[in-house]
Amino acid sequence: MVPPAMEDPDPVKATISDHPVKYKMKLRRCLLFYLIVPAIPVFLLVIGFLYLMDTPPVIPTSLPSIQSVAQQQPPDDLIERLPHDLKPSLYIITMQTFLPYKQGVDFGHRNRTVDAYVLMNFLCRKQTNKIILNAYDLIIDENKLRLHDQDTKESLAVRLAEIRNETQVLEFVTEQPMLVGHNYSMKINYGTRMLEPGNRGLFLASYQTGNETRYHMVSQMQPIFARRVFPCFDEPEFKAEFQIVVIHPQGTTAVSNTKLQSMKTLRDKNWLRSEFHPTPKMSTYLLAVAVTDFPFIETYYRDIRIRVYAQPNHINYTYHVLNTLPKALKYYEHYFNILYPLQKLDVYVVQELTVTAMENWGLITAKDDAVVFHEETSTIHEKSFAEMTVFHEVAHMWFGNLITMRWWNDLWLNEGFAVHMSTAAGKNLTVEIDSLESLGDFQELHTMTSEETLTKQPLSSKIVRRSGVTSAFEPITYHKGAAVLRQLKTIVGEHQFQRVLRDFILEHIYDNADSEDFIKSIIKSLGKSNPFGEHDVSASIKTWTHNKGFPLITVTRLNSTSIQLSQRCYSKTIQNQAPPNHTWTIPLFFKHDFEQKESDVAMLHGNDTLILHNVAVLDPEHIGYYKILYDTQTFDGITRQLYKNHTVISARARAKLITCFFQHSPCIEYVRNQLSKLKITCATKKLSDSCNSITPGCRDAVYAMTLRHGTADDFDFLWNKLMIETVPMERAHISLGLSGTTNETLSIKTFDYHSFHNITSAIKNYCASFYNFYTLEVIRPHVTKVFKKLIERHGNSRFVKTCSNVPAKVLINDKNVKQFDDFIANSKDMPLYVRAWTKFSESNHLLLALQKQHAPLLAQYLDEFNKRYQNVTDYHDRLFYNPGIVD
Repeated sequence: MVPPAMEDPDPVKATISDHPVKYKMKLRRCLLFYLIVPAIPVFLLVIGFLYLMDTPPVIPTSLPSIQSVAQQQPPDDLIERLPHDLKPSLYIITMQTFLPYKQGVDFGHRNRTVDAYVLMNFLCRKQTNKIILNAYDLIIDENKLRLHDQDTKESLAVRLAEIRNETQVLEFVTEQPMLVGHNYSMKINYGTRMLEPGNRGLFLASYQTGNETRYHMVSQMQPIFARRVFPCFDEPEFKAEFQIVVIHPQGTTAVSNTKLQSMKTLRDKNWLRSEFHPTPKMSTYLLAVAVTDFPFIETYYRDIRIRVYAQPNHINYTYHVLNTLPKALKYYEHYFNILYPLQKLDVYVVQELTVTAMENWGLITAKDDAVVFHEETSTIHEKSFAEMTVFHEVAHMWFGNLITMRWWNDLWLNEGFAVHMSTAAGKNLTVEIDSLESLGDFQELHTMTSEETLTKQPLSSKIVRRSGVTSAFEPITYHKGAAVLRQLKTIVGEHQFQRVLRDFILEHIYDNADSEDFIKSIIKSLGKSNPFGEHDVSASIKTWTHNKGFPLITVTRLNSTSIQLSQRCYSKTIQNQAPPNHTWTIPLFFKHDFEQKESDVAMLHGNDTLILHNVAVLDPEHIGYYKILYDTQTFDGITRQLYKNHTVISARARAKLITCFFQHSPCIEYVRNQLSKLKITCATKKLSDSCNSITPGCRDAVYAMTLRHGTADDFDFLWNKLMIETVPMERAHISLGLSGTTNETLSIKTFDYHSFHNITSAIKNYCASFYNFYTLEVIRPHVTKVFKKLIERHGNSRFVKTCSNVPAKVLINDKNVKQFDDFIANSKDMPLYVRAWTKFSESNHLLLALQKQHAPLLAQYLDEFNKRYQNVTDYHDRLFYNPGIVD
């Protein structure tokens, strides 16, 4: 097909956008020209007004080809905050998507481009002649800029004065100043493009159907990439309504945040025009659009239509997510006592998404490996993860969408609340509570580990660079934020905490808030009561939101019944030590007896010490975000209780207390025997069939351990099964299992297959399966050799970022460290990764130096420990033996 031109639009109201249509024949254009020219003096003002009101053709018909659209690479990433002189109220965006979604659909040089215009309405709050917007990688048609005063009905001359690529800002200037209190409409015609997978903005995704590759267009605008889709006030605080119109190829469907208002076929029968209802007032990063030929499944909750869109070979594995969505909506509506405000909620499943899922209002996007669930081959963990993904994103419909952080420094208000609420929803709505808790515990413990070097930013910190915005989306924001809220809920009480959240949302509904606003809501709700004792509520909470790291509680035995508690900032490095006043107001939970139902709580503040009597265990439910250094007597009592009846201490707390030792040989023989059975029972069948008796949750571990200690025949068996497997979850199990081989040739074979020949969503984190000593030594040289090819193939995708850790992991000797340093020196053309690798290198040099410095002491300690351990004859004492603390 050839690119269509513009069709004559129907007369529409000022708030409704028009659309592109066919080219006119030369004769007709000449006729229209000679009819219109004599009327120009009469209709000049009318034509100008109609231009602004969206009636003339406006989308550029001469947008350069995608090859000539140059992406500007700014030399610095400093943020230029937008002035508050103007306040947007409505965006009307019309875009024509030249999407070659299947074979036979071809737009020539316009493939993967987007012709568009935006009509934005805004209020002038301070007299100015400047309109400053965010935009990046867009082509602006300066000849068709229009500005209209809606109050005086006058047009204002406006021009593009400056493009500041380094801060991603456009500055427009008017000849006459805009007046305070007046409402204005501005129209900007522009062009953009569909980017490669792994990018944000509008990107091109793909899937296989038979032997054909098909394509679909998806958006990812969080955090600051709406500016790549349309010129806008791209900061969370500038909330507005959005109305989207998409012109898309026949055979595709357009999906956006709200329900479809109308759809019609244009005069050129190859195009459809889909117009959507206006959105609620929301931030730019929550806008979403997709053009696809995906099928969908559907259900309803009350009058809310719920759909899941997925590629054909995944759609039947999304029913569990579809059935979970109504439960989530019902739970949150009841908890917050606020109804979900939209008429529909969709989940759009896309394998190339750069995040696990995204809470676009009314159109959640999610990676397929996060939500696809197969009853027979998926694990309980995978089922729980799919449920938690739904609970997390639906929680954002309230925390994040109805109420939004004012700026990215308080992102934890969005993500910490979503993690906390999704855990609460999971405990109330699913039966896999242990799995959910284990998942959350692992993520939180991993987060604490990442804070041990004191190199991470606190929950609430100043953000002045775009890189700071993107790096804010890290585990600390999510899991430390949730832990702080969990502590707060425990000390104020469940019902009080629920009331705080309800009041907080209602006070800032459809608006923005920050940490100070949240603390004010807490203080207002608490009234005269103060769970922090004599300590200021605001200051106490800020020790957790504004301090980096976490506290270490040291338990000192005073006598047989009394202990003294003190705190300091935990740090495992000598170089990074917190100052003496870097302390917290810590809620210390404890029980006097293991059978005690509810924990008591006491506050440890600053450099004070706290004396407690007859304490059996601290933090028995693992509520606190801190580590505990027990005295020997208390720890011995805990280990005896674990042997006597471990259930009185929660699984969450036990995860931090117990390290078990076991012999591997019987385990290895067992798993090899399991694979030997499969060679018989599944000889002619796929491993996703009922012939496979291995529990799905154990399969990748069984496969990997067998290959690590097995033969080439074991590898060939699994490799051949991968070639015929069609169920995505089982392909993931086999793929991860194949990475267990320590044979260099076979390891490279499986790595290259998954990296260059058979890219599927199941292995986006594939390189993480090599993060152990045995396989790293085998695969590390190959990954460093082909890393540039990985970037060429995948861009800066999650797959590549995961693989970028392979060269830096587990460097245990001078040879490893030197090889890594040489690799960095030869990779200067990859600055994004060199920065991270350089930090790894500094840490590796430090750890190696410490290893050499303390090797004799460590060897002596291990030798003494081994002798003491061998003298313990009882097995259970060996299991829980505490060697004491070495000064």
